[in-house]
Amino acid sequence: MTYRIDIEALSKPEDLEVLLNGLIAHNIEQTPAANDRGNINILIRDETNKIVGGLKSYYYLQALHVDYLYLNKELRHLGYGKKMLALAEVEAKKHHCGLIYLSTFSFQAPAYYQKLGFEIFAELDLPTGDKRYYLKKSIS
Repeated sequence: MTYRIDIEALSKPEDLEVLLNGLIAHNIEQTPAANDRGNINILIRDETNKIVGGLKSYYYLQALHVDYLYLNKELRHLGYGKKMLALAEVEAKKHHCGLIYLSTFSFQAPAYYQKLGFEIFAELDLPTGDKRYYLKKSIS
């Protein structure tokens, strides 16, 4: 059999699902804890039902990974980010998570997350001169 390698900027979701499902099946063979996984997403909507902020995350191996947290400008510095992270932490504990981890850039919010109890455990110097910080918080 011959194989072809393709580079795609926009892959079909179902094609990417094949990769994820294969990886998950492999991981479950290695550790039963890999079977417990799911999403915790929090959305903020205005009175017209328009999404104005939110948090996208998933739990896996008893840790919650925050993919991203976003708020429209008018919602920043009003406590919504802190509220969403607190809600995500409560939900994560329901799934036996003992850790939350995320990443942020130097031009985003590393100090904000540190103020909320996250600690930097790694940083990456980027070619642009910016940094990407990796942070974690124990919740057990």
